[in-house]
Amino acid sequence: MHQAPLTRPDTSDSTPKTGDPKTNNFKEKNMHKAGGIIGIIAGVFGVFAALATLFVGGIDSAFNADGASTVVGLGWGGVLFSFLTIVCGAVVFAKPKGAGIALVISSILGAVLGGSIVAIFMALSLIGGILAIIGAKGYAQAPTRAAS
Repeated sequence: MHQAPLTRPDTSDSTPKTGDPKTNNFKEKNMHKAGGIIGIIAGVFGVFAALATLFVGGIDSAFNADGASTVVGLGWGGVLFSFLTIVCGAVVFAKPKGAGIALVISSILGAVLGGSIVAIFMALSLIGGILAIIGAKGYAQAPTRAAS
């Protein structure tokens, strides 16, 4: 019994496929995903930084230190904008341009209103938002059917 040799199907056509790593489309198509992942990671670390800021503010207020209420306020601002960053980072996968813009805005506000430790992670989130906006032009959303 003789078996025919196994051969691969001919894929030598010169048209690049969608999402082909050799094309620029692949980079733009996945850039918004990278921006969303970076935004989520930065938001999670921002929450931990904001909780550390709240902890320091609580200790300061226990010892009646000057400006303790400001530190506590910065901690709550960091918590708020870090959670907002996590949400925007997750929404980037569905609506990259709008959520990328929201990610940039929440990063800037979180850096200003969240304290210095939170600002480090909001700078990382800002980079994620910029990647999401740049990658949005390579993202083609599937057309939706109108209800009939």
